[in-house]
Amino acid sequence: MKKTIKLMLGILALAIALPTGAYLYYNHVWRGGDVTYTQITSAGIEKPWKQEGGGLSVLYDYAGTQYDEEGQAQEVPLMASKQLRQGAYLKVTYNQKRKLITNWSEISKAQVPKKALEQLEK
Repeated sequence: MKKTIKLMLGILALAIALPTGAYLYYNHVWRGGDVTYTQITSAGIEKPWKQEGGGLSVLYDYAGTQYDEEGQAQEVPLMASKQLRQGAYLKVTYNQKRKLITNWSEISKAQVPKKALEQLEK
């Protein structure tokens, strides 16, 4: 009876640990990355982009330096499928391993870390 309980607890522990580990790995490697902050100061440059299905899309390329929370400059390519609002502050997550932006969102000026904001306002 004790062996059966230990076996069941072991199976339960594995049933919890394996999916949790897989989720944490996925989040770190595929969705995570370095967070930088930028401000949109000019209109994006239209760039045609051929989709896999053969269709044609337009992406907007935004050149500009981004800054991490410590105010260190980072060159991260920023492209969007729509024109972004002039003057908008963005929080951008860039995955170095995959060499792409995994997430970006518009934030208020108050949400930009102080050191990054100082650099953006220079």
